[in-house]
Amino acid sequence: MINRVGQYVGQGKLTERSVRAINEPGLYGDGNTLYLRVAPGGSKQWVQRLTVNGCRRDIGLGGCGWVTLAEAREAAQENRRVARRGGDPLAMRRPRGIPQFRDAARQTFEALKPRWRSEKAAANWWAHLERHAFPIIGDLPVDRIGRTDLLRVLAPIWTEKRSPRDAFGAMSAPRFSGRWRTAGSKPIRRARQ
Repeated sequence: MINRVGQYVGQGKLTERSVRAINEPGLYGDGNTLYLRVAPGGSKQWVQRLTVNGCRRDIGLGGCGWVTLAEAREAAQENRRVARRGGDPLAMRRPRGIPQFRDAARQTFEALKPRWRSEKAAANWWAHLERHAFPIIGDLPVDRIGRTDLLRVLAPIWTEKRSPRDAFGAMSAPRFSGRWRTAGSKPIRRARQ
């Protein structure tokens, strides 16, 4: 039986028969972090709502036409095991070869070094990254760096004697994150000045 909020009541588990019968848009719980999401157009997909490193993640497990209920439960169980061990189930899906911020900054720095006005300007740019950015986002993959990460880097700089424009310019001048951005990552927008 389905209640008004779109949740299954009773034993808390869906069956293959009930999955076929559900047509109302909504999110239907199977238990143990697994849900059936029914879109307004009628498409159905398995979604796992899981907390990874303190952040809630909705992990798509596939459409009902391709993934059976048993397969979705199995995949959800494996994701819970990975998260329980401190891992990130989404990290297993990420393409390899996305560098960490520190490595991307080094590549960008070396590529732009001939364009600097002087060695002092180049050394100054690198010193800013070492002092402000690397301690906070140096080990993050560049496709996972978001607005909040940049604000954590820039907020202390803004409170010092430098202007916000100088601070953001030091971080975004090379704009190297676009080269390694994946389909699921969000671009970082320029801050208002």
